Amino acid sequence: MKILILAGQFYPDLAGSGIATCLIARFMAERGHNVTVCVDEDNQYLSEVNGHPDFKIIHIPEYKDFMTGLAGFGKPARAIAKELRKNYDVVHVYSYMPMLLLSTLGDIIGDTKVFFTFWNAPDIGKRALGFYDDSPLDLSLARFIIESGRYHKMVLGSKASYNSALHLGAKSELTSFCYHGIDLKAFRESLYRDIDVFSKYFNRRPTANRLILLPGRITQRKGVEEAIYALSEVSRKYDAQLLLTSDGRGGRYEEAVKRLATLLNVNDRILISNKPVSQEDMGALYKSVNISIIPSYYEGLGFTAIESLAASLPTIVSNTSGLDEIGINGYNCLTVEPRNSRSLADAIIRLLGDDKLQDKLMNNATSSIEKFDMRFFVDYIEDEYKKVARLC
Repeated sequence: MKILILAGQFYPDLAGSGIATCLIARFMAERGHNVTVCVDEDNQYLSEVNGHPDFKIIHIPEYKDFMTGLAGFGKPARAIAKELRKNYDVVHVYSYMPMLLLSTLGDIIGDTKVFFTFWNAPDIGKRALGFYDDSPLDLSLARFIIESGRYHKMVLGSKASYNSALHLGAKSELTSFCYHGIDLKAFRESLYRDIDVFSKYFNRRPTANRLILLPGRITQRKGVEEAIYALSEVSRKYDAQLLLTSDGRGGRYEEAVKRLATLLNVNDRILISNKPVSQEDMGALYKSVNISIIPSYYEGLGFTAIESLAASLPTIVSNTSGLDEIGINGYNCLTVEPRNSRSLADAIIRLLGDDKLQDKLMNNATSSIEKFDMRFFVDYIEDEYKKVARLC
């Protein structure tokens, strides 16, 4: 099967969606399909590292600038149109803005079957793309893209995304979901890597006897501020430090986080990585800490929550969309209300002080996330490709 993927983000972009799309492309190539992926011209990923000659990368000019509102349709649309003329069996679009771009190329698409999956973390009634701060405008653009009907099938990776699509006007007969996730096999192998992650990724070593990890990007919706407020409470009872994973570029929000830590007098209790932690080393980072927290406001699903549980790490997650499909309070994790630093602090203190509770959560963690293996999602979409394109 000849497959063209329009990737909103693609590894090594520091985002779960980029890693997920990369996994899908690689797994499809491993199954013998001819896979071409359209990425931004600045993307440094090399398909050759996978050893699959049919897995190719096409760099699209001004692609990311278009997706972030800094460039128009012209150059990326022409580049994608050129690629579409190569007679693909399937085009799979990942994320809203590439789907908007494709919708301008209707005549060129011809009989090629189009699939649509968005990774954008939804907050129903408030956020869809995350493109505009003004939520009615953000939701209106997402609704326009969905209702344009330029796809034959929409396949989402979680109930949260599925419900968001239906809320925005998607036709139920064209919409389905199958859980996506991580490469569980590769992640579990990474847990045994012999590497000093602190020397490699941090400017100083932790000194506390309790280490708390908040994996993922340093952005507001990940609950980073609430985690710092919670740390100021936790540190009154425990010698604890909080580890944050940065993209290495700093930025306004990261600087605001540092100022908050200084204001709360916990700046010496926060360690921020000096560069992105590679996927190959994330397992070692999880195994180097005591607990993991994912206090996000909302998620599409929550790859870091899956990773934390796959690492058998005592974990705390927000009781919010996406994460509530992974975490079961008192069974495989503790759940807290989002945007609530007091609730988060109480949960951290409770978990750090209860070895039996930690053991219970750890014992249940790994078996509870078996369904979030990306290979199952690839099985599903491969079958859908064949049915819709009538290739079986």
